[in-house]
Amino acid sequence: MLATPIHADRRTLGVLAVDCVNPDASRLFADDLHPVMIVATLTGQALLLQRSV
Repeated sequence: MLATPIHADRRTLGVLAVDCVNPDASRLFADDLHPVMIVATLTGQALLLQRSV
């Protein structure tokens, strides 16, 4: 399982957790975590936009 915080406006708004489909695969941790961090960043920005509407 991978997890990363959802940050926006210098605050932590939540956590994005992703379960691995194939945990036995030999993969690099950073290669899996980077896309999850990108999605968490975009989610934080979307939450800020939603709050401002």
